[in-house]
Amino acid sequence: CEVALELLWLAMDQSKECRQAFFEADGVKAVVSVLTKATRDDRMPACLAAATLRTACINCAENRAALVEHGGIASLLSYLSQEAQAMKDGLPESIAVHPATDYAWTGTEHALAAINNGCCANALNSQAVHSNGGMPVLVALLAPENKA
Repeated sequence: CEVALELLWLAMDQSKECRQAFFEADGVKAVVSVLTKATRDDRMPACLAAATLRTACINCAENRAALVEHGGIASLLSYLSQEAQAMKDGLPESIAVHPATDYAWTGTEHALAAINNGCCANALNSQAVHSNGGMPVLVALLAPENKA
């Protein structure tokens, strides 16, 4: 699962055509499913799922719409809460390293960027942040104890 997510992330990061093919394959639904099945003890698949959703929504209105359809914003917000709690409990933050550039983003950064990219030019995703209780989750990330 993790290798497939890394390959999807890399391909979509480089190509709008790959993002379109991902949409046509119902990729958002599959990746949101991975995100929702994340467990406290194995958070890396969710971190990679957030990275994949982040790239899927870059300049791709179809994937942004699919994010609404499949509850992606709610799943990303839930993942953010899970990551914040894990860090408060002393667990290391999930980090995904880009396979081509070696640039490392935390799971929190990927999820925030996925929400941002999903909300670009998509009012339903923006509304989903509010309707899924996202404001307290996002504001809590501003607390000094949640910063590395």
